[in-house]
Amino acid sequence: MAFSFKDLKISNKLYVGFGLLIVLIVIVSLISFNNSNTLIEDTGWIIHTNEVLVNIDGY
Repeated sequence: MAFSFKDLKISNKLYVGFGLLIVLIVIVSLISFNNSNTLIEDTGWIIHTNEVLVNIDGY
């Protein structure tokens, strides 16, 4: 016998829906966190590159 979502009680459907929503929010949050860390690291390298270029031009 196959599983059917419409056979579930409304309370179980709400639990599944909210559970999926929480999982989606966690996934999006992790992706955003990773992208923010990458942006911060890249900004540090840009600052370093600009400092090196200033030092080269100073000679």
